[in-house]
Amino acid sequence: MIDTVRVDRLGKSGYQRDGKSLTPRIDAFLDQAVWFKRTYAQANNTPRSMPSFMTSRYPSLVKVDQVHAKYPRVDDANVMLFEQLQAAGLTTLGVASHFYFRPERNFTQGFTEFDNDGALDIGPSNKDVAAPRIVPRAVAKLAELGKSKQRFAMFVHLFEPHSSFVEHEGFPPVTETGTKAHAHRYDYELAFVDGWVGQLLDGLAAAGLDQDTVVVLMSDHGEAFGEHNFGGQSMFHGTNLYDEQLRVPFAFRVPGAAPRVVDGVTQLIDLAPTIAELAGAKADPSWLGRSLVPAIQGGALPPKPAFAELLAYPGWEQDLKMAVSADGAWKLINVLSQRRMELYDLAGDPGEQRDRFADASAADAKAQMQQLLLDWVEVTLAK
Repeated sequence: MIDTVRVDRLGKSGYQRDGKSLTPRIDAFLDQAVWFKRTYAQANNTPRSMPSFMTSRYPSLVKVDQVHAKYPRVDDANVMLFEQLQAAGLTTLGVASHFYFRPERNFTQGFTEFDNDGALDIGPSNKDVAAPRIVPRAVAKLAELGKSKQRFAMFVHLFEPHSSFVEHEGFPPVTETGTKAHAHRYDYELAFVDGWVGQLLDGLAAAGLDQDTVVVLMSDHGEAFGEHNFGGQSMFHGTNLYDEQLRVPFAFRVPGAAPRVVDGVTQLIDLAPTIAELAGAKADPSWLGRSLVPAIQGGALPPKPAFAELLAYPGWEQDLKMAVSADGAWKLINVLSQRRMELYDLAGDPGEQRDRFADASAADAKAQMQQLLLDWVEVTLAK
């Protein structure tokens, strides 16, 4: 898992800087994988998104100690993916180096071992360059696993390219200013971490594990660079539910599965049921996502909508809910804290620049999307 990767910044999405892709190793991986190209995170920040996809539940349904908190503690009552993998007999391992994985967050339920060595406090963590110490530890563990032949599940978290953005040696200097400078630094952070993803994949191969190991590449949320202005703040994740903050990479390289691109709408809460089925573990009844294994095996992906939430937290007292239609054509955002809604034609306006909520010509879509969101709130979120 690479933190804060918006899918439209990948070379495979057509993005370039300085005349080339910033992500050649990720691009090559996607060529070998089943890439679910239209995947939505269920939240736009780490402390809401990661518990959501590990429990296969929407953020407001994840049991935590305090709902109104920046970093809620995940309650033991949740059934998390790695608990199910551990129960199925897999050795469960985590390798990271970040504030969020400290014991007080209780995110690491179900891990036999979780190596979070070198984790800093939240402020320094946001400026940390952690991949150079994380990846060698993960590669060393993979070498051990290659020799032992034991079944395992490993979670590796790479923090770059989360802000605050750090400039790295070997990349051109940032010459732009303002928002463009932030985007420029982000791009080079993404290029930097791409190299470490490559080293991790090379380590898997060197351990002799690449031919019989499922590899998932994903992110927890995206990033914003002034595409929208919301509440006077326009340039950071955690502030709204537009696609630049929610659409993320989500790809599975599965031995024996033919690589392909799947365009249907998927959600990060589909991770746990999919991994569980691939590993022969049980999907817990509390999980709300669906297994994508039939699509990975080449079958059709039945259309299903996607949903996301922004739960108010100290410093950002906004409450939003979002729905994307099953065909991916329309999106409705309910800004509950401001008592208004926004409607976007994603097919004709993928950048979400024209709000169609008051447009008479979009009345049918508006009615359908309002009903979709209402049903989700009254049925699913009421569980």
